Amino acid sequence: MKEDKNQEKNHAPEKKKKNLFLRAIFVLFLISTTAVVAAGGFASGVVAGIIKTAPEIDPTNILSTLSESSVIVDEKGSIIEKIHDPNENRDIIKLEDIPKDLVNAFIAIEDHRFFDHMGIDPQRIASSLLYNFQVGDPTAQGASTITQQLVKNLYLTNEKSWERKVKEIYLAVKIERVLSKEQILENYLNTIPLGQSSYGVQTAARTYFSKDVKDLSLAECALLSGAAKSTVAYAPFNRYSMADSVNIPKEDIVGYVVIGSVQYACVFNQKAVDRQRLILDQMLEIGFIDEQEHRDAISQDIRLSLNPGQTKMEEISTLPTDYVKDRVIEDLMGKKGMSRQEAERLLYRGGLTITATIDVNMQKSLEEAYRNFSINYLGEKSEGDNPVGEEWRYFKWVDGNSVGSLDSYKNVLNEYGQTIFYKKENILDEAGNLYLSSDEFYRDENGCLVLHTKKFDIYSSSVDIVDCYTINEENNFVSHTMGSLNIGSSLEVLEKKGTKGKFLITKDFLDKNPDVFSVGDDGLLRVSKDFFYYQEDGIVQPQSAAVILDYRTGKIKAMFGGRNIEGSKTFNRAADAARQPGSTIKPLSVYLPALNMGYSAAYILEDLPRTNEKGERWPKNWYEYKDVKYWGKMTLRKSIEQSVNTNSVNMLEKIGLDASIQSLASLGFINTENPAEDTFVTPQENPVYNDVNLASLGLGGLTNGFSPLAMTAAYGAIANDGVYVEPIVYTKITDSRGEILIDNIPKTQSVSTPEAASLMKDILRSTVYNGLSYKAKLPDEMGIEAAGKTGTTQDCGDFWYVGFTPYYIGGIWVGNDNVQMKLSGDSGNNARLWKNIMTHIHEGLAPAKFERSNNLVPVQVCKQSGKLPTDLCSHDQRGSQVITEYFIPGTEPREKCDTHVSVEICTNSGLLKSQYCPGNLLEQRVFVTRNKDYDKSYSILDQAYQVPSAVCSNHTQWHYDQWINGQNDSTEEGGDEEPAESENTEETQDNNEGEILDLTD
Repeated sequence: MKEDKNQEKNHAPEKKKKNLFLRAIFVLFLISTTAVVAAGGFASGVVAGIIKTAPEIDPTNILSTLSESSVIVDEKGSIIEKIHDPNENRDIIKLEDIPKDLVNAFIAIEDHRFFDHMGIDPQRIASSLLYNFQVGDPTAQGASTITQQLVKNLYLTNEKSWERKVKEIYLAVKIERVLSKEQILENYLNTIPLGQSSYGVQTAARTYFSKDVKDLSLAECALLSGAAKSTVAYAPFNRYSMADSVNIPKEDIVGYVVIGSVQYACVFNQKAVDRQRLILDQMLEIGFIDEQEHRDAISQDIRLSLNPGQTKMEEISTLPTDYVKDRVIEDLMGKKGMSRQEAERLLYRGGLTITATIDVNMQKSLEEAYRNFSINYLGEKSEGDNPVGEEWRYFKWVDGNSVGSLDSYKNVLNEYGQTIFYKKENILDEAGNLYLSSDEFYRDENGCLVLHTKKFDIYSSSVDIVDCYTINEENNFVSHTMGSLNIGSSLEVLEKKGTKGKFLITKDFLDKNPDVFSVGDDGLLRVSKDFFYYQEDGIVQPQSAAVILDYRTGKIKAMFGGRNIEGSKTFNRAADAARQPGSTIKPLSVYLPALNMGYSAAYILEDLPRTNEKGERWPKNWYEYKDVKYWGKMTLRKSIEQSVNTNSVNMLEKIGLDASIQSLASLGFINTENPAEDTFVTPQENPVYNDVNLASLGLGGLTNGFSPLAMTAAYGAIANDGVYVEPIVYTKITDSRGEILIDNIPKTQSVSTPEAASLMKDILRSTVYNGLSYKAKLPDEMGIEAAGKTGTTQDCGDFWYVGFTPYYIGGIWVGNDNVQMKLSGDSGNNARLWKNIMTHIHEGLAPAKFERSNNLVPVQVCKQSGKLPTDLCSHDQRGSQVITEYFIPGTEPREKCDTHVSVEICTNSGLLKSQYCPGNLLEQRVFVTRNKDYDKSYSILDQAYQVPSAVCSNHTQWHYDQWINGQNDSTEEGGDEEPAESENTEETQDNNEGEILDLTD
């Protein structure tokens, strides 16, 4: 019965196009309107004038002009986030995909003579005029048809006026002349606002029921159509902030939604159900449904049916998708020539589908690891008074260098002893007002207020308040930004050294603003909290960022931009924070170019004292705190494994700064064509402070630094056998028609020979298994190898670890947003964090080991010379120095070791034998030679194995003669036979030995 009645309605006669009929309808409209206008006292001709001001329209392309939500999907097509205009969320759908029940529900309640009129309904107009006349309000009740509503939604405003109504009726008739009823319905159902920023029935179905419109039941269709009358009064549910939802009964909360990282409660709206019943009754009365369908719909529990839809996955933060959107906008501008405004409009209103590279499971795993930061980073839960990861010792000077970071009041100091964070209670009172003690202010003779305190930083036209900190329940240091003192230009700087000094606030300002400053009975001066900014929530420190890439494709699989950061469009430290890379730069700027220039992993570098241009001993190594501060000879491989600073600088001097810069440029760090677009500082950009020097290129002490994303991508070139792949976060953009707008194929560049990259990969592998990066080793049972490098900057401001497996590469940075604040521990913590993250990322993957290039040649060499071994190399006093090392073809050693030598020494002095050293004290030993001069006041680890430079002076002719005489006596008494034992002989031997020992001590 239902289908028959629907057919009867939906196959109503096509609209009559005879001019006579149209004119009749339009004349009726004009007569009615003119009568009302005349009754209101308007002059003749007003209607015609209003019609002339109606907008020009083209009803044939309505859908193409509508905004449509874009969507970010993963590579499997699953939705990660819907992107839409904040005020208009829409998914366009064809009429054939909209259920008949929903179409009929709208017709029943909004315009049940829809198929019979020509854009306006004279009967409704007449009844509306009568009602409005009776109540004395000409705008009290409307008579809009579906066509008129479409006109209003598309071309006009919601203003209740006769002018708008005249335009609405005129344009409705105009649309009816061009479009069929079905086309009007399709446009209407895609434009109608239905609450919660949902426009059109498809988006509304997703918003209220988390399902496609085609899957709605009759009851749900009737409920949805009710919101057309008022999106405020009849929306199926309304959103409340979590604070406002506290007193709402639990049964009325049908779910929660997250918008911009803020959670809202969705509260059931009984008025919507009341209107739904009215609509169902109307549908029954018209004949759209029968009695049974009516009963079934009424019995459906709407509370249970409501299921608030999410515009993004709840399980992950907005940061990765924010980065996707940023890159899309940039690429639309760069590749399609759009302005930023055009690109943003297309993104938010153009119905784009963006295929992101983000792996949702990896992203969830990465974020989960950071929720347990203390355990994954430190290896244990932080306890006690020390905040997680921060240097927390009292400040003092030791041999001209500062140690610690706290003053006696637990304010945080930088390395120069200046306060960079006040403990909150040391600068703000309980009410949040800033306070100064009596010795920090006074009134001068003119009534001006003079302030002389370290709590302010003084600049030429403003005064900033020094930031403060708190420690939260999780034992995290939380920094709180303090703004400027809002006193305008009413200040005068009296004294200033750096940013500290003395300034006054004028009496005129004080008189006009008596509430700004006040002195209490306690003698403290308080500055009202209304006159400066205080960041209430603060930012957890230390901060951290991480990136996981598929280094073969450049695809970003997961990205983390900051700890405990909420909200969208937040600062993305993974992509945008430039920080000094420390020792993680060494493989990229020094050793990889060295290998490509023909140096080998067995090349010998000498860790010896050296000085800078000021004559200061520089650089120092991580083992500077030990008694022995230098290790002497070591291979290039071991220099990387142990991150030896002196050897990195030594190697950089050998290859030259130009080779280092060229390597960094090929790895994407330096933009030679447009230097302003990179973070590397050239002498042309700043002749005084730039990055073309040994400290920057050899040790990572850059002016600005590089981002975690850039560092991770660069290491990816090593993992990928010398091919750098530009990191991408999406693979393609398709428009609303399904056509590819941008096919995002990453740029690739060969930055190293495959052999040099493979050798560097092997060195970084041994850095994990034999070197400082041992904490990054994945569990043995996984059978997956790891390679990588730690990095620490001067004064422990930044910790890094960038590492890779045969599957993925991950880079992790940890540091404070204020670079002057020191971290505790070392970059081994980053290696531990990397291991804990990558262990979960690699769960379920098959065991895998790195494959060396088949072109690398294994050769046995001496690790003290890097040359082919001789017999002496096996008899080094430390044990055999023969190792197997891998060489790029053509770099294999051809010469034999000349570093090991065999010399005769006096065992009594340990020096070269003299002509007087007794023969029984002489011994042939194997030593190494060192031709490089150095400051002998510093001990070298291998110093004991270096050929002695001095000759023994402990013995004289007499010692030698005593030894000779002892030899002769032995021969005369027994020749070659063993002498007979006697007390006299033993005494003689004992006395002789004793004499020798006595003389030599």
